[in-house]
Parts: sequence; structure tokens; C-alpha cells
Amino acid sequence: MTPTPLRIIHPTDFSENSQRAFAHALKLALVTKGDLFLLHVEPHKTDKPHWSDFPHVRETLEKWNVLPEGAPREQVQELAGIQVAKFDLIDRNIAHATAQFTSQYGGDMLVLGTQGRSGFSRWVAGSKAEDIFQATKMATLFISEHAGGFVDVDTGTLTLRKIIVPIDHKPNPDRAVREIVRLLAPLGPAPNSVHLIHAGEDAPQVSTGSGSGSPVRCVPGPVVPAILDEAADADLIAMVTAGHHGLLDALRGSTTEQVIRQADCPVLALAAH
Repeated sequence: MTPTPLRIIHPTDFSENSQRAFAHALKLALVTKGDLFLLHVEPHKTDKPHWSDFPHVRETLEKWNVLPEGAPREQVQELAGIQVAKFDLIDRNIAHATAQFTSQYGGDMLVLGTQGRSGFSRWVAGSKAEDIFQATKMATLFISEHAGGFVDVDTGTLTLRKIIVPIDHKPNPDRAVREIVRLLAPLGPAPNSVHLIHAGEDAPQVSTGSGSGSPVRCVPGPVVPAILDEAADADLIAMVTAGHHGLLDALRGSTTEQVIRQADCPVLALAAH
């Protein structure tokens, strides 16, 4: 079955960790034969970047043996099957600018590099990546600076052998699992690679739309440590978040945000609707 082309948006700050996120964004566009939009936001016009500052698409595709060496820009769409566009915006609020951009151009997934913060330092300094996710409400792949990835930056090889999907009774687990499966299907995850878990007892029943239920394994312990323990050898965590609830979440972050900052693998987050 031909995968549905996805429009992948990668906000970049040109940092080293952003380069790792770029590799994942480029691979996602490649496997779906979709669009890759590279977005950079600066607070002042004087900081406007040169086009050469953006991640180098052709050089990366050459390194991955997708394009021949020295291929002209015009051959990217012909040979790689993707369309690439670069945008630079001027705005003091990166999350606001990104939300306006996604509202104008649409998109299926954001791919973000994140440093991860916790506790009081996060409350004071904030997290641009998490702010962008909250502002756009778009499916977002977080690539943390301290975590590994499922795309090899040097070769472009994609590996998804184990995917942890934490679920609860709320948000709706059926919708959550179906949306996660839809987004991951083009990546060709290994058979039986998706593991549904529930922290605690009385696991919810889950249907993926095929008419039969999917098994959910209950794991003991507090929610965040339980998820992190299960994901110790995982390639990806995919989960739906209902956002913040009260002052405690505002200080320490929602369950999803805590997982993003502490996980040793990328996290795909979806906002509950």
C-alpha cells in the first residue's frame, strides 16, 4: 500500500540537537514521499539567517545515498520524491509564530529538538519545544538532546523494533491508538513492535478499528517511572496528552512533558481533542 504523503514541519534553531531532529524530519518526509518545511524564527530582523544556515537537505540525501553526489536542487523532488521549502519568520514568540505558520500552511507532524527541563528551572526558563506543542496542538515528535533516536544521522537507516504506547481511560484510548497507528504505519515498524501499557490496574479495553481488541499490559508503580522503565530499551514512546491540570502540573509538567524530558528515546505526543 502506498503511504499517504505527510507534511512534516521542522522548526530549527540550527543547534547540534536540532540537526538530529532534522534527520528524523527528513526521513519521515522521505518514507511518505511528502513535504518537508524547515522553519526558523528569529526575534529581530537583524538576526535573519542566510539560507545556507538551514539544515543541508541535498548533502544529507547524498550521504544517505538517496541522491548522487553533486545533484542539483531541481532533482530533489524528482529523485527523492519530496518537496522541500525553507521559511524564516520574525517574531519574539516562537510558539506563536509556529502556530500561525501551521494554521496557514497545515501539516501532519512537527519534529522538534528539545533540551528538557524539570522543576523550578523549567517554570522560570520554560521549554520552547513544549510551548510550540501546546500552541499548535499538532502531533509532535520530540528528539531530546540526551536521548537516542530511531533514525541514524549518518546513514538514514530507520529502526523501530519496540514502540511503547501508554494509555489510560482518558483521553479516549481507541482514538489515541488509531491515530498513533496511522502516523507510524508509513515508517514500517517491525511486526508486533507496538506495546500497549497501562500504569496501574483495570486497564481500558482498546480497539484499533479492526473489530477486535488489542491486549493492554498493566505495569505497576507511579505513571511516569512505570512508562520510563518499560521504555528503557524502546525506540519510541507514543502517547496522547490531555494537557495541564492545576498548579502541580504547571510546575512539574504534564505526564507527557515529564516523559519527554526523561525518556532515553524520542517521544511522539498527540494532543487530546
